[in-house]
Amino acid sequence: MVEVLSSKKDVEVFLSKNKDKCKIGDIIDIVISESVLEDIPTIVSKYGFSMIDGENIGEDVIKVRLEFRQIFR
Repeated sequence: MVEVLSSKKDVEVFLSKNKDKCKIGDIIDIVISESVLEDIPTIVSKYGFSMIDGENIGEDVIKVRLEFRQIFR
């Protein structure tokens, strides 16, 4: 079972741990609860990612595909 990131803090912690492992162009998937979907674009851009796709995979659960772009440092 994939871990569902259910708060803004969970997403930020996950991305801060993974941004140092990524190269420009790397794609990662995260699974979030619907309650944080509205905040995702702001959060992911803070860590150098861009949201490129999303898919509803269950009740109140969404898979979001992110690309590491690190446009600004």
